[in-house]
Amino acid sequence: CTDRRATEELARHAEAEAAKIRAGLVDPRDLARKEHAARPIGENLDAYKAHLEAKGNTPSYIVLTIQQARDALEKAGVDKLADLTADRVQGALKAMRDDGSALRTCNHYRTSIKGFATWCWKSGRLASDPLIGLAGFNARLDARHDRRTIGVDELRRLVEAAYNGPRWRRMTGRARALCYRLAATSGLRHAELRSLTPESFDWLSRPATVSLEAADAKNRRSAVLTLAGDLESDLRRHVESIGAGEPVFP
Repeated sequence: CTDRRATEELARHAEAEAAKIRAGLVDPRDLARKEHAARPIGENLDAYKAHLEAKGNTPSYIVLTIQQARDALEKAGVDKLADLTADRVQGALKAMRDDGSALRTCNHYRTSIKGFATWCWKSGRLASDPLIGLAGFNARLDARHDRRTIGVDELRRLVEAAYNGPRWRRMTGRARALCYRLAATSGLRHAELRSLTPESFDWLSRPATVSLEAADAKNRRSAVLTLAGDLESDLRRHVESIGAGEPVFP
C-alpha cells in the first residue's frame, strides 16, 4: 500500500492468520477458498479451461463448454465465485427458455455450468458444489426437429445431389458425396469426420480401415473401422489428393 499505516495493518493481519494456522485454529483451505471466492469469475474460468486442456479434451469442446459457462454466469449476474448459487443460475436458465431458447439448448448450458461448479468444489475453490440441485428441462416437450432413420432411396438421392452439386465452402460436391457415404457406412459423426486426415487411413490393410483417435471420438475411445468395399477406391483417390496432416473433409 502507498500508506505506511495500511501496510503495517495488513502485515499484522497476515501474521495473525499465519499464527492461527500454525496453532491449528484455522484451516488453510478455508483461507484459500476465501481468496478464490473474492477473485473475478473470469480467473476461475481460465483455470477451468486449463484443466480441460490438461485432460486432453478437443479444442472445439473446450471452446463451447467455456463459452456456455461464461454466458450462463453472465446471465446469472455472477461476478465472483462467491455469487455462484443454484437460484441465480436457475433463474438464468429460465430466462433463456422464456426468450425462446430450445429446452435442449438450455440443458447444454446447464451441463457446462454444472461441470464448472463441480470442478470448483473438487479443486478446493468451493467448500461444496452449489449447483448440485440445479434442475434441467424435459427436452421431449420441446422437440424442434424430429429425428428419424434415412431411407436407402433418400440416401441415394442425397449422395447424387451432392455429387452433382457446386462447391460449398471448402468442399466440392464430390467430396461431400464421399463424406455422406463414409458417414452412412461407418457411423462417424460430424466432428469425427472433420478430424480425419490422410494419416487416419490404412490402405494396405485388408479390408482398408480408418482410425479415429480417442481425443476426437465422442466416447473418448480410439476406434479402427473397416471401409466398405464399394467406397474404398473412390475414397482413396480423394484422400491421396489431400496434403499430409490436412483435413480430408474440412
